[in-house]
Amino acid sequence: MTTEGIMNLLEARGAVISGTHFVYTSGKHGPAYVNLPDALKDSETGWQIACEMAELVFCVEFDTIAGPTHVGDKIAYDLGLALLLNKGRNVGRFYAQESAEEGTRSFPRQTGSVAGMRVLVVDDVLTTGGTIDETIEAVRKDGGTPVAVAVVCNRSEFRGEFKGFPLLELMYVPFEAWKPEQCQACVERVPVYTEVGHGKDFLKEYGEDPAGWPANRK
Repeated sequence: MTTEGIMNLLEARGAVISGTHFVYTSGKHGPAYVNLPDALKDSETGWQIACEMAELVFCVEFDTIAGPTHVGDKIAYDLGLALLLNKGRNVGRFYAQESAEEGTRSFPRQTGSVAGMRVLVVDDVLTTGGTIDETIEAVRKDGGTPVAVAVVCNRSEFRGEFKGFPLLELMYVPFEAWKPEQCQACVERVPVYTEVGHGKDFLKEYGEDPAGWPANRK
């Protein structure tokens, strides 16, 4: 399936929203948002994405897949099943959850360990890479070896590799993004979208009045 085909699939499930004002995890603002958790609620869509990812990563040598909660873990589990059923390849499936220390992740004891394994790190959307960084570090701390990164949607400046690791993507969608103090949507006083993304946090910090937003302060 082409990038256009995957985008059409996500748009049909209402997972691509455009023409408004979003605040991303990175803190930057932009006019569009890929909301994969909504798409993955639909079993058929989730399975189609997993099958496409199985084709994408089949050439990579790895023993197990690891994804961060609360979306990457679902991709990891679906991808593992797609590799088994479609490719006859049996790999482990793990999830890295948030630790008590902010900005870190770990593998729950009840799920086992990735020690000694070659690990493919997966996630839904790559923007700044913070969540993937945390997962890679969790793999290393647990004694595993990260070998590559695979994402459904790449919105970042990374192409071909992510900090030394091969980077595989189903689609590359470089949405425009602005720093808060340079946000064109803020200048035009477009209401901040709060249903997805971090719009609520932004409004809590800067208020509902656009005059108080960083881009509009003199």
